[in-house]
Amino acid sequence: MAAGEGFSVTPEPLRGGIDRCPGDRGLTRGTGMAGDRLCRPLLSCAGGGGGLGELRDLAVRALRSSRAAYAEIRYEAAGECHASAHGTRLASAFSTADEGGYARVRVGDAWGFASFAGAADLVPALRRAAAGARLAGVPAGAGGRPATPVPRAPRGAGGAVPAVAAVEGETAAPWPASAGEAADALCQMAFAFPPRPSLSVPRLRLLARTTRVLLANSDGCVVESCRSLVEVRVALALLDQRWRAGLTWHVRGTLDRPLSAGVLRDAAQAFAREALDMAAARPVRAGRHTVVLHPEVAGLLAHYAGHCFEADRHLVPTARGNRPSPGQRVAGVAVTLVDSGLVPGEAGSIAVDDEGEPAGVTHLVREGVVTGHLHSRETALAEGARPTGNGRTATWRFPPLPRMTNTYFEPSALPAGDLVSDAMRGVYVRRASGGRDGGAFAITATVAYAIRRGRPAWPLSGVMLRADPLGILACLDAVGDDLGWSGRATCNRGAQHCLPVGMGGPHVRLQGVYLG
Repeated sequence: MAAGEGFSVTPEPLRGGIDRCPGDRGLTRGTGMAGDRLCRPLLSCAGGGGGLGELRDLAVRALRSSRAAYAEIRYEAAGECHASAHGTRLASAFSTADEGGYARVRVGDAWGFASFAGAADLVPALRRAAAGARLAGVPAGAGGRPATPVPRAPRGAGGAVPAVAAVEGETAAPWPASAGEAADALCQMAFAFPPRPSLSVPRLRLLARTTRVLLANSDGCVVESCRSLVEVRVALALLDQRWRAGLTWHVRGTLDRPLSAGVLRDAAQAFAREALDMAAARPVRAGRHTVVLHPEVAGLLAHYAGHCFEADRHLVPTARGNRPSPGQRVAGVAVTLVDSGLVPGEAGSIAVDDEGEPAGVTHLVREGVVTGHLHSRETALAEGARPTGNGRTATWRFPPLPRMTNTYFEPSALPAGDLVSDAMRGVYVRRASGGRDGGAFAITATVAYAIRRGRPAWPLSGVMLRADPLGILACLDAVGDDLGWSGRATCNRGAQHCLPVGMGGPHVRLQGVYLG
């Protein structure tokens, strides 16, 4: 985020040996934000507000005069609160603020994009985007295929764009409201981890983000939304003469499911118990195993599989061979993979996407067979499909891409406990971290247990699953009935970081998976 005028202070010691910046004086002030509180001007999401109302009227007038096949204007004001701690010692606490927007225009089948930093540059940005679209594309009917028509909402009297206002989220301020509150919560969490020779000092990080967005397009959509997300990450290392491994936990909150210092303290106590268990872990035997994933880890698997269905990846010639085609069987009948922007309270839930398309439910895999893909307006136009409400951007500096909202495996009627009790030998993965490695993904278990005679036994270390995202779905043979959601709440893709998403699923069982 673009930080404004900043300054540093000397930390002062507080109770219990905690170091932190006095009060809120360590906050970094940013353009367009006032005061030391996080995004205080952004939190009144109901109604237009003076400046935003004027900007909305300007955007509507600019779109009314546009002659392009399609045009949109998106403007956002965002504030972030960051805090990090090394054990009970505060490492940093600051806030940032950022605001700006973009104009996006379709001429024929080509798209143009231009960003702008203030209302004075809105109309010139719309003209630059239109000029870029004209340079990038072939005019309709002049060679190649003609421009594809897109259904458009009726315009109002005199060509005016009818305003259809929608508001997401609540008007109450999210927790934490300042960097000082965030710092206190992290240091209280650190006290839950008892000093042990086998455990390193925990490192804790908190990110709280509130964003207010104005979106208007030439189809008649005018939307104002306020979104808030808080994510906490805790990491520590297990120290031993034979091996060293890392443990990672995530906790997240939204406006509908807020976090608090008490919730974080309880979570830290549960994390500490798991860390002490893992300090006595035995190495896993390399080879093929029956693996049962906790809902939090199943959500991570659903998310990585969902990346294969983002339609813009299929437009790259080198990636088309890996494209899951409609009607292709990729898993057993137990597997149904869904992306939905309508799950109440989840991080990826939205009323409309960043192109003004209503959020919906898209079945990517139904009973093991590919049934859909995630589309933005641009990819839908290129492939002759309909937008699915997944055109999303992490910030005003980038155009929307097809991105997931809340991706999860649908639960079945099978009791979740049966997945473990039916396995005589196997591995139960309670928590994990993940990442992509080329075309494959890797899930590294941070908390895992051996399964013996249908029950979790001793803790295991070195549990790592690396495979093609679609290939691993073929190993999934059973799905439980207990839908849950991961503590992770953001997705990074390319230069677009920290897009809010949900990752969920019930307990799932994989057969014949290689672990090492």
